[in-house]
Amino acid sequence: MNRSFLLDPETTLRPGLMNELMDTLFAENDTSVRKEEEDEQEEEDEHEQEKKEEIKEAEQQQSKKDEGKEAGNSATWRQEIARLMGKYNDSCKNVEACTLTEEALDKPFQLYDNLKGDSFLVWTKTRVYFPIVHGYIEWCDSVSCHPDNTKPRQIGAY
Repeated sequence: MNRSFLLDPETTLRPGLMNELMDTLFAENDTSVRKEEEDEQEEEDEHEQEKKEEIKEAEQQQSKKDEGKEAGNSATWRQEIARLMGKYNDSCKNVEACTLTEEALDKPFQLYDNLKGDSFLVWTKTRVYFPIVHGYIEWCDSVSCHPDNTKPRQIGAY
């Protein structure tokens, strides 16, 4: 729309022109206000989507942590005995006797809060391995098979 007539002092206003001008100005203003509102809504929607994605990512990370805790809490006596044998440079090849069956050695149980591991003794050429239970926690320990000058730590001590 040509608005140059507003600057020309010779211009006379025809009847209804003022109303048309006001309608045009309000319509333009209304359009820009609507555009700003749409932009604000779009920004809010994007922000909301980002929040949802952050929450979803946090939930996935927590789920992975929880799975890791569960996996870290589960074991078999075979795993625990083998871990301890590594500490003492012992080997499963050195096992002379074991009170657990193969099935019981591989039966999973929770190391914490569940106390489902079976009792056992395992003799190797150099050590005797046995389970320890203290404060709802299970683990494996061992002592030397032969008298020597080493003192085992107190079982169940903190």
